[in-house]
Amino acid sequence: GKAYESMAQLSMFLVTAVVSGLVAFVFASRTESQRQALERLATLDSLTGVPNRRAMEQELQIAVAEHRREGTAYGLAMLDLDHFKGINDEHGHEAGDEVLIAFARLVACSTRKVDRIFRFGGEEFVLLMPATHVDGLHAIDASVRARVAEQLDCRGRAVTVSIGAASLRPDEDWQAWMSRADAALYMAKRQGRNRTVV
Repeated sequence: GKAYESMAQLSMFLVTAVVSGLVAFVFASRTESQRQALERLATLDSLTGVPNRRAMEQELQIAVAEHRREGTAYGLAMLDLDHFKGINDEHGHEAGDEVLIAFARLVACSTRKVDRIFRFGGEEFVLLMPATHVDGLHAIDASVRARVAEQLDCRGRAVTVSIGAASLRPDEDWQAWMSRADAALYMAKRQGRNRTVV
């Protein structure tokens, strides 16, 4: 009887061990997938679904490192919707949100798969373009700015975008690179909007 009892206890112990092992495994893999889901959420803009400013900073750092290591050309563009405050004031924030969502989608469709669009904040977006030289930066005028002017509207009123772009220089960090693109954007605004300055 003793041997039988100890066998029964052993099998109960093994069953318990296997079950608790399975529970631990399921819990661990769930928390891992939840962690990944949370990380994705933390790097995505909740309105447009495109990567946010936090994701942008990481990607720009990677681009700068790769440029220094391998000399890969990179272009950066800052895109700012013209008179966006007027859209919100005239049609309300819901209409403004619709424009932002449509704009993000349009830019994604008008650029290459390797290009990355980020929402920088408000009505301002950043486009990161790998393997892009100065001539490629001029090409975004036709592919993005002109298409936005043709296809984007809010309640029948055309919506346009101003773009400032810059190629990455070997000696600069991402902040300096970005501030040159920002200065170009400022010039595009000053020159009358709905234009690209490289």
